[in-house]
Amino acid sequence: MTREGALKIAIEALTQWSQGKVATAVVLAAIAKLEARRPTPRRPPKRKLSSTTRMRALKLRPSNVRPLGSRCHPPDIEQEYTEVFEEREIAAYHEAGHAVIARALDIEVACVAIIPFMGRIGHVWHEKASPKTEILITMAGPFAEARFTGRLLCAGDDEANITSAMTQLPEPREHYEAKAKTLVAESWRAIEIVAEELLIGADRLYGPMLDLAICCAAPGVP
Repeated sequence: MTREGALKIAIEALTQWSQGKVATAVVLAAIAKLEARRPTPRRPPKRKLSSTTRMRALKLRPSNVRPLGSRCHPPDIEQEYTEVFEEREIAAYHEAGHAVIARALDIEVACVAIIPFMGRIGHVWHEKASPKTEILITMAGPFAEARFTGRLLCAGDDEANITSAMTQLPEPREHYEAKAKTLVAESWRAIEIVAEELLIGADRLYGPMLDLAICCAAPGVP
């Protein structure tokens, strides 16, 4: 069995687990276990661009920035944006934002990964949360991505999930945006560590390894 095949089985196991089909998930996880344990060669860390360099490269001006929820972005900077940031790096910070804030809100996370699957490169599997918690976890991804790239975008599944959650909540959207942004800022060190682990490690972190990475962000830990 190829590693890609084992990974797909592991992903299916996580899906079954999230749906409450524990027995099926255990069997599938056992099948993929040996392949998942095989060491993956570590790649050297990628050189990070400073915030100033990123801002210059993107030629950001106040008029370029769109609020969270806007699917539009200036076409004149799209090409430069793609060239400056690799899709994989952006996905790592985006998914790390989802995962770290989920744990900060005491939501169990089964796995966070940056692998191509079902048309997307980033994935987080976590237990079901209340609408108020779910919307903060969802918003944390775009805000973490924005802190890394200097550009705030939210579309696709995230925007759909936010729109759906807002129908069940009394507070305005801005209330949750402010709270999510604060959570990301307070947890930024942990988000950076998780993103770097995804980039230089095995492309995925299961629950215990995610928690270990987050613990490394605690004060006093080098």
